[in-house]
Amino acid sequence: MRKILVLLSLGLVALTGCKKDSTPSLVENTVLPPATETFAPGASVTIKGSGFTAADEIWFRAQTKATDDIQATVTKQTATEITFIVPQGLPAGKQTVLLKRDDREMPLGKITVAEPSAAKLYGIGSSDNGNT
Repeated sequence: MRKILVLLSLGLVALTGCKKDSTPSLVENTVLPPATETFAPGASVTIKGSGFTAADEIWFRAQTKATDDIQATVTKQTATEITFIVPQGLPAGKQTVLLKRDDREMPLGKITVAEPSAAKLYGIGSSDNGNT
């Protein structure tokens, strides 16, 4: 009798201890740009994969920012790719790209954001003495 109880207990542990995560991925087979490539704010980025939908949004979870996630503007969506613009104000460095759909999210990987380039102003004007 004791052996039967031990065997039943072990069987129960084996069945309940090996639960598989039942939450399916939002997209599969994702391919991000190479890690060596950097993107300045305003640059266009395309991620390939399968399972993208029209409801998908791209967000960044900045490692150096203590505030909320930053949403990117999606410019193209198909079932096999999503293209977005790197948002302004995103800190330079490796940033986590998130796919959000309804109340779910999935990290897609990281891209490297470059330092924003300094703006150069050019113009024509005149000084107080009339020189241009």
